[in-house]
Amino acid sequence: MLLVALSPTEATVIASGRIYDPRYRPRPGSTLDQAETEEEIEEALAQVRASRRLDINARGRDWRGIRERPGLLVANYNDMPVFIGVAWCTLLSRSGYVGLARVRLKPWRPFKNQVAVSTILDELNDGRTSANITRILKDWETRELPPEVNRRLQDALFDHAGNFDEALADVSASAQPARARRAVDQSELPALDASQSALRFFSRDWPQLTPVDDLGPLPSIAEEIDAAFRMSEDDHIDDDASAFLDWQQTPRTVAGWFEFREGARRLLVKNINVSTAEARTGADLVYVRRDPDAVVLVQYKLLDQGTGDPYFRDSGGRLASQVARMQKYANPATTQSADEPDYRLGRDIGYVKFIVPTTARATSALDLRPEGRYHPAGSVERLLRTPDKGPKGGKVYYTRNWRYINGETFAQLVRDRWIGTCEDTTDQLLEVIGLISSGRRTCVAVDVPV
Repeated sequence: MLLVALSPTEATVIASGRIYDPRYRPRPGSTLDQAETEEEIEEALAQVRASRRLDINARGRDWRGIRERPGLLVANYNDMPVFIGVAWCTLLSRSGYVGLARVRLKPWRPFKNQVAVSTILDELNDGRTSANITRILKDWETRELPPEVNRRLQDALFDHAGNFDEALADVSASAQPARARRAVDQSELPALDASQSALRFFSRDWPQLTPVDDLGPLPSIAEEIDAAFRMSEDDHIDDDASAFLDWQQTPRTVAGWFEFREGARRLLVKNINVSTAEARTGADLVYVRRDPDAVVLVQYKLLDQGTGDPYFRDSGGRLASQVARMQKYANPATTQSADEPDYRLGRDIGYVKFIVPTTARATSALDLRPEGRYHPAGSVERLLRTPDKGPKGGKVYYTRNWRYINGETFAQLVRDRWIGTCEDTTDQLLEVIGLISSGRRTCVAVDVPV
């Protein structure tokens, strides 16, 4: 992410959507002209921010490799630097002056709460991070933030800006090139959700991740996973990695693995089909984190819409059987590790996400965000004991009344290792892989230090 230093005039446009002029009158009949209340005026200005661009002259030392980036916007109010919003930044051209470039901000989104830079630096209490940010702001330049500084800064802004995640996702999504929208095949949703979840568990800034070209040597755990999926000579294993979400496999892809990086960690992901002759009835995600270790398994189940509330029908008791097997590998209640990094909130390592069907149309695999709720396997095991009556008879489960964990909270629990296995995971991981049913497309993600 870029740190973009704005002039006072540019900051005013970003924050308010216009420059105040007592002589200005909106075009008769326009949305802004018809707005009367403060809420209507703000809504009209939001439409302005969404449709207009702001081209700025940005000062910077090194523009190599910078074409398009999300940008964190900082203004200077009475010699007090303040974070005021985010924008999608596109380098238009280098000027005739050294260190100066023309940069377009479109779209941009202001924060609900402007945040003083000093507030963030005091909270971070990190000399190196503070020195990096202070050095950039001293010269009032537009610079790319180092990965670790970027991560820590985003975590802090998430707590203070009021709408940081939403604003960043909004400008990133709006900036993508227009592509033909297509109807979503409902059967694709579980596999799509599993792949997106792998990135979301790895990074809060997951919509900005792209695969690296210089994929390094596979970690030993990735090689062990490859071997574990080849359970017998009769099983046909297909490394279904010609594409992952919107990305195509490159000659540098190693054994079908795609690699993403953030800060001091790398994420390797691949899709694997076991016994592909069978129907693909869903998708699983095995998320492995090393140093410190944790393994989380998620199964994705698509609800039936019907004419009323969505419901789940456990045909043949398949989910009940899968959940029971997952529970065999739950953390024993009596063996919580004495080490704090290995502490977990509960015993479950397996979770089920029920996905709501959608009629939305999407331009890409990253454009659609499947809606659903996460449930611990232990909770699902109990809830399956009391089915409801279906709209046409038979046993179904209306999950709307079940307690659940929302998507962002669940991702944070995985990232911070509040859930998952709590001791050395290698042997247990290979056993967990045995839970994957043949005929399923499985997304495997390995999160390791660089």
